[in-house]
Amino acid sequence: MGALKTLIAIVIFFVLNVSIVSAYPFTPELRSPDDGALVDTTTPKFKWHADEWGLYKYKFKLFNDRDQLIYSTEINGAFNNDPEYTVPSGILEKGKHYWWQVQSVKRVLCWSGLCDENSGFSSRSFRTKGNCNLDYICSSSNKCVNNIL
Repeated sequence: MGALKTLIAIVIFFVLNVSIVSAYPFTPELRSPDDGALVDTTTPKFKWHADEWGLYKYKFKLFNDRDQLIYSTEINGAFNNDPEYTVPSGILEKGKHYWWQVQSVKRVLCWSGLCDENSGFSSRSFRTKGNCNLDYICSSSNKCVNNIL
């Protein structure tokens, strides 16, 4: 009888380990802004989709054109597979290039209790509209220069 209990415990442990711990979340599908988009605000709304329920949170990050992290936050993922996030004012500047990324995080049962499993990152670039017309962008000195992208 003791051997049967041990065998059952081993099978349950194996099933939990394989089906829960290795169940990495799907990488989010970024919806907007589109890759390379010109946005007309410094507080754009970012949208993405996750193909699964039960996510714990999302990690949202913004980088400048020199690949420096300029902003990051975590967004609640509970019952939210089509999240939106609006960047607060004061983070982005007019006439600049940026890129954003999102990662899904799932809370799972592991050896030490509860652990976070992370998806891969999805990334897109965008730029904010400056004070120039659409054929020009603002240079680092805030002058209008021909848009060569």
